[in-house]
Amino acid sequence: MEYTAAVQQAPHRPRRPEPRYPTWLVAVITVSVLVVLTSLYVLSLHLAIDIIGTVEGDGAADTRDARYFLAHGVWVVVAAMAGVGLGTVFRRSAFGFAALFLSWMLVASVAAQLITFELACRGHNDIIRHWEC
Repeated sequence: MEYTAAVQQAPHRPRRPEPRYPTWLVAVITVSVLVVLTSLYVLSLHLAIDIIGTVEGDGAADTRDARYFLAHGVWVVVAAMAGVGLGTVFRRSAFGFAALFLSWMLVASVAAQLITFELACRGHNDIIRHWEC
């Protein structure tokens, strides 16, 4: 009986785990990773333009567009996975980071397509895709 009385203490209040890193460091690392992901996206499409963009025969346009769609889809998945990973490491919302990275990659890919199309119409073609004006 004495042991039971000695064990009873004040009610336990769960503590919120403190983040591992300060907010400014999380922001700097997040922006850096987003810039690296975007750069790798543009570089990979530029290096693979001859593989993805050259298809001959019947249905060549459909096959080419499917390859581009797959390449963009891979980068969107990679971005979402990077967001989940960073959110987990930072002890923040992994879903929030995944949504941020996913939306960033979608906007960056659309922007890259629009910019390279406009550049192709001005004579600077074959940056990340074979465009025809």
